[in-house]
Amino acid sequence: MLIHFPLALVTVVFVAQTLTIIRGRGLFEHSCLSATRVVLIVIAAAGAIVAAVFGDIALDQKARQFNFPKDPAWYE
Repeated sequence: MLIHFPLALVTVVFVAQTLTIIRGRGLFEHSCLSATRVVLIVIAAAGAIVAAVFGDIALDQKARQFNFPKDPAWYE
């Protein structure tokens, strides 16, 4: 669930940028939509960091109980 949050926000930012271009405005002009995009992308980045941290914690705590190896070479 946590990993879907940043992905959804990036999609919303993409739609907002597309609407800005369709309206004929620049992506870097000062506007409400521009400020909203910046805030959304910052929240998405923070959410991605949180998802990565909790994913690592889950791997270390839960997956080890089921004998998942930590070595990435195992997955190749």
